[in-house]
This record gives sequence, structure tokens and C-alpha cells, in this order.
Amino acid sequence: MAIVRFFIFLNLISACAFGQVIQTTPLTDSLEEVSGMVSKGDYIWMINDSGNEPFLYEYKGVHYQGAYYIEAQNRDWEAMTVDPVGNIYIGDIGNNANDRRERRIYRIRYADLDHSFDTIRPELREYYTPTAPPFAEGKRDYDWESLIWYAGQFHVFSKNRREPFDGNLVHFAASARFNQPDTFQIQDSTKLGAIVRELYWITDATLSEDRRHLFLLSSDKVIAYFDFPEDRFFEGYKVIMPLGSLSQHEAITAWNDTLLLIADEQTPLGGRNLKVFDYSDELEDYEEERRKEVSLDTKRIDSTITITVEPIVTTKVVLEIYNDGGLLVKDILLGEAPADSVSTFTVNLKELPVGMYILNVLCGRVPHGFFAIRPGVYDPGNQSNE
Repeated sequence: MAIVRFFIFLNLISACAFGQVIQTTPLTDSLEEVSGMVSKGDYIWMINDSGNEPFLYEYKGVHYQGAYYIEAQNRDWEAMTVDPVGNIYIGDIGNNANDRRERRIYRIRYADLDHSFDTIRPELREYYTPTAPPFAEGKRDYDWESLIWYAGQFHVFSKNRREPFDGNLVHFAASARFNQPDTFQIQDSTKLGAIVRELYWITDATLSEDRRHLFLLSSDKVIAYFDFPEDRFFEGYKVIMPLGSLSQHEAITAWNDTLLLIADEQTPLGGRNLKVFDYSDELEDYEEERRKEVSLDTKRIDSTITITVEPIVTTKVVLEIYNDGGLLVKDILLGEAPADSVSTFTVNLKELPVGMYILNVLCGRVPHGFFAIRPGVYDPGNQSNE
């Protein structure tokens, strides 16, 4: 539990923060130490962390429905995630003292979440840290409170307990195949901030419903990485979204395309709430910036065109060409354009038949459409699909 004076300090320094929490609902009394949350459709599931009974709590919308007893030890349940078919994973991955190498992840089949609130026996898989404790003071990156399933792997992000605190966040990954033990390996890292450690401790993570954006949760904010390339999460476009208040925020999940659900623990100053957080303004601002990132040297196709891309996030660039009948006639992978730099791609289109075309330059999943013309004597019968 947090120290009262710590939260008084946090509330003072963040009093001017503007939040986008649009709804707050008290959680059931049993969820005093909520530590993980996932959602699918209308349903939400939550867990408590260490020292609590191994129950999985179910909500429909913001309304509590009941709890399943999970036949598993709650040594330090700290996070949850869900795979594309709806199976739920509970991460027994916490390690406050940085003295634990073995971690456990439990899988609950979606079919078992039948609203009967019977006992569930989950599948178990063991994982390990890349090195064994004791960990040096400057390498205490093995307390994990976040877990996501992405592209066939589990990903976790460190809750930095280095001494002295340096603000680094380390990303680890391991196979999500439930057939044998595996070891989490370091993928990459980034620096968040090094002033007050409690403001930069990552307590949970989630992906957007379309799996384009990563959201990291801390006590006073959500840190988003929009449109990250492949699994290089920290190369996404970084946006810091203040929550408007300080609390022991411990769980986050996507609710729809523009809403996140966030839950906080009970503390002497309050908490034990489920909050609906709207990030549509930040997403709209980001998408507006991305609409400006592509230009053409000409819209008259004589032989070649040059496409200039100035992306705000590292992205793969694909050119799609449609004829005036809406038929895709060319699909060309141009390459990767690094963030915050100018990339140019020259494309030879001299074999393109005469006619009107729509050029769609895809930067990742973001389309940029242009009308173009191939001059000459127009022959509708010569619009081949190459």
C-alpha cells in the first residue's frame, strides 16, 4: 500500500493536469488491490495481486456480475492479457524484491468464461528471467507488472527498481506457445524520466483493439506509442496523456477504438475505481499530423513519379494504384521510411496505360490518396490488371 504523504505530494504537483476521465464507477469491495484487467465485447475481467485469494472477477460493462475461483497460487498476480481468440492470461510475474527468476503465466480458455462462476482450472506455463538473482543494483529490471500478447509472443515491461533510479524502461519478450518453458529475453529499452520514480513506474500495459497502439500505465498518466512498427514498440509516436489525478493506477485495457478502462487500488486517500478514459482528441491530433506526411512531385505520370515521405513514426511505405474503375493494377512495396526524416521513392510507371488513376500511398496502415493522370489517347480497353 502506498504511503499517505507520497500521494499528497503527487496530488499537489499534478493539480493543474487536465484529464479525460469521462466516467468513474466504484469497484466491488473485493477488488481493493486490483492489479490486472482485460476486456472482450461487453465483458471485463479483473484480478487482485499478491496476498489475495485467486479469484477472477467479471463485469458486464461497469456492472459487477460475479467471480470465478481459479485453481492456482496467487504468488504475485500483476497483469492480464488476452489473445485474438479471447483466451485470457494471468501473469504471476511480480517481483518487488528482484529475487525471483521463475515466473508463471496461466491460460484460461474463453469457453470456460461461461458466466457460471464455477471453479476454473487453468493451464500453466513457466517462464524465466534471462539471468538468475541476485541482480546488481543497476540491473534491477525484473519486477514486471505488465503483460501483453502480440504476434505470438508475450511482452513485458520493467518496473524500474534500479539504484539509483535512472528512468529506463526495458522490454522483454518470450514465446506465447503453451508447450514448454521459455526464457524472456531483452528486446529493447527507452528512457521515460528520472526525477520521481513513482511517476515513471509502469504498472500495466495494453494494446488498442486494432493492435496498432501500445498504452503504458503509471500513477498519473498513460504513455501511448501510436503505430509502432512490427514489435518495435518504442519507435511508435509517443504521446503522454495525463490522467488528471494521481492514484495507485494498476490496471488498463482497451474498451473500444477511443476509450481505455483504468482501475486503481484502494489507498488511504481513495481509489478502488473503474475509470473510462477518452483519448479521441490525442488520436485525432495524431492522425491529422500523419495526413501531412506524403507528397508527390507531380500528378501527371509521364514516366516516373517521386514520392516524398516525412513520417512522424517509422513506417513501411506501399504504393497502391487503382484505375478509374476501382481495380487495383499495381501494388509496390517501396521500403521503410524512418521517423523524423525525409525519404524519397522514385517509381517507374511508363508502362502504365493511359488513363485516370488513384494513387494510394500507405504508410503503415495510414492511407494517403491522390488523383493522377497518364496522358495520351485514352483507350478504356487497355486498363490491364498487372
